[in-house]
Amino acid sequence: MLFLRVSAQTDYSTSFDKAYKLYPQIPRGCLEAVAFNNTHVNHLTDMNYTNNDSTAMPRSYGVMGLVLDGKGCFRNNLQTISDMSGISVEAILNSADSNIIAYASAFASMMKMYIPYNKRFCLEDLRPVFVGLSELPLPEKDVEDDFVLNTMLYSVYYFLNDEALCDKYNVKPYKVDFDKLFGKNIKQLSSEGIIVKDCKSSVNVMTETLDDDVEVVKGGGAFVDGPDYIKAIWKPAPECNYAKGRGGATIHGIVIHYTEGSYAGAISWFLNCQSSVSSHYIIRSVDGQVTQMVRESDKAWHARSANAYTIGIEHEAYGDIISYFTDTMYKASADLVKDICRRNQQILPYRMFYRDTLDDGTALDYGVHSLGDSTACITIRGHQHYPGQSHTDPGPYWNWNYYYKLVNDDINVTEFDSDSGTFYDSGGPAGDYGDDERRGYLIHYDEAESIRLTFSEFNLEKDNDFIWIYDGPSVFSPLIGRWNTRNPGKVQSSGNSIFVEFRSDCAITASGWTASWKAIMPIDVISVYPNPAGDFVKIEVPERFFPLKLSVYSETGNLLEEKEINSSFNVLDISGLPDGVLIFNFTKGELNLRRMKIIKFAKNFYHEGL
Repeated sequence: MLFLRVSAQTDYSTSFDKAYKLYPQIPRGCLEAVAFNNTHVNHLTDMNYTNNDSTAMPRSYGVMGLVLDGKGCFRNNLQTISDMSGISVEAILNSADSNIIAYASAFASMMKMYIPYNKRFCLEDLRPVFVGLSELPLPEKDVEDDFVLNTMLYSVYYFLNDEALCDKYNVKPYKVDFDKLFGKNIKQLSSEGIIVKDCKSSVNVMTETLDDDVEVVKGGGAFVDGPDYIKAIWKPAPECNYAKGRGGATIHGIVIHYTEGSYAGAISWFLNCQSSVSSHYIIRSVDGQVTQMVRESDKAWHARSANAYTIGIEHEAYGDIISYFTDTMYKASADLVKDICRRNQQILPYRMFYRDTLDDGTALDYGVHSLGDSTACITIRGHQHYPGQSHTDPGPYWNWNYYYKLVNDDINVTEFDSDSGTFYDSGGPAGDYGDDERRGYLIHYDEAESIRLTFSEFNLEKDNDFIWIYDGPSVFSPLIGRWNTRNPGKVQSSGNSIFVEFRSDCAITASGWTASWKAIMPIDVISVYPNPAGDFVKIEVPERFFPLKLSVYSETGNLLEEKEINSSFNVLDISGLPDGVLIFNFTKGELNLRRMKIIKFAKNFYHEGL
């Protein structure tokens, strides 16, 4: 939803240790699990929020993410925990230490309600304690089958079971019995796929290739009750939070948001009629699970004037925003976008926003920048890029270039494998490149130390068409730089491959570029001296060539000596080798790096100055 300021990551381990010493009955890790689920272990204050709209989710405070004003939907668990702990609301709001201690006190008190004194208990027995202290609303019945509460619980127990997350916060991981915790619901809570029962899907599941964890029952035909996206959980929002149909409008775009709250909290908020807000999809940070809440054929309320012609995707994030944008989330979101584009072919995946910062310094990923309405070139963009918006998500934390490459993974690549040459844009030496292009140029030479590019001509449409150059064989290699109005000039890779990517938008072309390349050979970086030599030679080799094999031959081709080189500076004794011409041959595996002649003189003869 809205751009939030990022809190610097602070170590709260001292406060957690203090809480466990005060309340030793709490299993270690439980407090960190709640904090990670609610805030990614960041102390949130009002400074973390700039969205004051009535549609904004209730604010969470402190490291434990406690709600003071649930807006009639969420429970005011901050006040509850204040009452149970005896620690004032003000202290809980302002002090991270008090926030953690207050929650721990309430947690210990609630444990007494559900776990008899001195009784051995399992981690799974703490389920009602986590639910009791949560801000999420309690259903009137069937608490154990409530999707929102189970989603929150799954995230908490996921942390406790995950070695990497536990290690990050110095917690010993547990072996959680998820089947005991969630029973028949575990497949839905943990799955990337869907369970569709007694409904009809818009996807012909008989011909759809499904992952192993996707189970579809009675699918096929026109939709009645289920998701548009075959991998989504279907949890429909009430009709009070969206509009049926689109009033004749055609879907032309996708809006990228973040939730400004937890995954479970966002789902709960969209289920609440008082929120008057919704989105078509929500994606969980930790594992990329997707929940659909509004059919694509209906108008979700997520982007004001753009609602009629867009599909909204919310990504779980707030507080330390960038920490929520995991690689798993990016890939799940990209898969969803590809599927949406496949079913709505007027949304073109390569017409995605990627112009983060322009050459004149304008940061289009920071603040509000309208890129046009439904007729605009860019059809996949952030909330901040649509007309009439005040929200600035996803802000500078979303990696648009990476996201673009995940969605558009079918790049047309031209390969060059000679040691030198010239290449042009698609218009050749005399014409212009085309609209809506996405092309790649891979230059690779096996025996090269590096590849040097030189652009003699360079002319692209200002602010819209760009070249990216990568230090390696693909668009996922390290980025050397991006160019638009300035000529790249000379660019050199660190290895034997360099990759050039070009993207143009839907209108206005230019004359493009003329670029030449030259393979820089190892002869320039492997040194043997002096030459002529006496009894010793010095050999200098870049570290990246280790281990390197040196074979010394006579002029007639007889192998005289072999040596493995594993250091940058070496002194080789050749006093035992015959005088005359020696052939030094350097190889790495099957790759010949350098072959050179060394003239060896008799010691006395050499030192006479010849």
